[in-house]
Amino acid sequence: PAGPLLEDLLSVARRDNPRRQVLFVSKVLGKHLVVDAGLPVLAGMALGELVAAQLDGNDGTQRFDAMEALANATRTGRRVTVDELAPPEAAASCVVLGFAETATALTHAVRRQLGRGPLGHTTRVDAGVPVLRAHEAHPHAVDHSVHHHDPGVLDHREPVVVVDDEFTTGATALGLILEIQRRWPRPRYVLASLIEKGRTRTMDGFTSEDGVSRRGRLVLDEAGARFE
Repeated sequence: PAGPLLEDLLSVARRDNPRRQVLFVSKVLGKHLVVDAGLPVLAGMALGELVAAQLDGNDGTQRFDAMEALANATRTGRRVTVDELAPPEAAASCVVLGFAETATALTHAVRRQLGRGPLGHTTRVDAGVPVLRAHEAHPHAVDHSVHHHDPGVLDHREPVVVVDDEFTTGATALGLILEIQRRWPRPRYVLASLIEKGRTRTMDGFTSEDGVSRRGRLVLDEAGARFE
């Protein structure tokens, strides 16, 4: 689908952090700049449409109403209407996990588009015993943990959707996926972000067929994450 232009989604700034001196300043998240209240929700729902297309096999029959509305709203500067934020009735069978801090609200909006279902995001705050831990190499606070009211939220083999506002190298997402795969093997993941540099990465991981875990090769590219 025709989406918004890159310059309508972000600008670039410099920050005082030797580990990562470049900051993508989002024009749609409502985290860095003041925006219309409906725009961050619409941005997440548009991203959710792309996720739904991946989960459904991307057979060409999907509608991308939220994506078209986002492109129009960012191009013209108009306000987002309530009707454009109405979620679909159908629910996708998946677990949606997002990264703190920038993508927390984005993750909720992606889940809104995908319908009711398991939802969680990481935190850098010590909040007790987590369901899952992950590590991020470049920021000032490197440890992520996921807490959920259901400790068995990842027990099933349904796809996991990993959401962030941008994937620069994909290393953090890969680390999270590998930790999930080590403990709760499943055949499929979908990566979702507003900005992605398009670099293909591979990493040794675990794949699972018929409940049997095997060593495999985890490949991350524009199609998501898969094991080969």
